[in-house]
Amino acid sequence: MTEPEAAALRGPWHYGRGWPGTEIEDGCPCDQAPCGLVTALLTPGGACEQHTIIKSIRQSHPADQCPGRRDEDVQAAAIAQADARRALAELVPQPDPTSQGDLLRERLGRQVARRAEERGQLDVGGQ
Repeated sequence: MTEPEAAALRGPWHYGRGWPGTEIEDGCPCDQAPCGLVTALLTPGGACEQHTIIKSIRQSHPADQCPGRRDEDVQAAAIAQADARRALAELVPQPDPTSQGDLLRERLGRQVARRAEERGQLDVGGQ
């Protein structure tokens, strides 16, 4: 099939042969969308006999409403991102939470004392 013929059959849809999943699509040479479904229906006799205009299509959606990557791709990306965060956390020195808490308590104590003094509620000079 020539490219113009294939382009004429491509629509703004993604197609799948099975009810759920993309097992059939994963094993064929057709171009796949990020969701795993194929992007074109071909004429019989081409490289793929699964995605032809004479086979039944059991799932589809408009290309502009594509749900995106498949779950296993999303899961792999999340694992890689978590690994990168852990590696970065090991490289960047973390502050000691105890010393940070002590500094915050001391600063808060000074602020409370200053405000109390401003209101005349605290005798700072020993009077």
